Amino acid sequence: MRRVIRVFLVFFVAALLLGNSNCTKQASTTDSPVFVTSLAIQDANGDATATFLQGATIQFVLSVRNRSTTSETLWFNTSEVTNFAVVEAGTGDAIWSSDHGLSPVSGFQSLTFLPGEVKTFTVSWNQADDNGNAVGVANYEVLGGLTVYNTVGAGGAQDTADSMAVGLPSGSQMTPTIYRSSLTFFTIQ
Repeated sequence: MRRVIRVFLVFFVAALLLGNSNCTKQASTTDSPVFVTSLAIQDANGDATATFLQGATIQFVLSVRNRSTTSETLWFNTSEVTNFAVVEAGTGDAIWSSDHGLSPVSGFQSLTFLPGEVKTFTVSWNQADDNGNAVGVANYEVLGGLTVYNTVGAGGAQDTADSMAVGLPSGSQMTPTIYRSSLTFFTIQ
């Protein structure tokens, strides 16, 4: 009888300890990214390509998907929601940004994504740098992203947080995040 009681007590204590531990698999996605951001490059007809003739219009298409099962709202501190930047391939030298010369209106605005919703943002580029000069035949890369304000440090060109920088990004801001795409390669010939 003592043996049965001891076995019972061992199982009881083990159950208590395991029940209060983190040994079970958690279903929570709190450590998973809520958004996934990707970038596609298209010609003026909307066809995907990575090679363009000099002077041809290039379209950059940013897709942002809400991975969660709940609606998610993002906040912006100006009228600027996205920014795209072209850099010389293999460098951190940004030569063009889609917000160059724009004067975004101050004031908060929001953008709500339904569960699983994908929003796309398209900008056309005429192959001119921020000084208005035509870029040369070469290899380039582009990144795009949301200029989200509701992340730590978001909203300015010096930011290194998850959002896309306003203006030309620095080299440290060219890594992909939940709000920034990875650098996507293309060639102008």
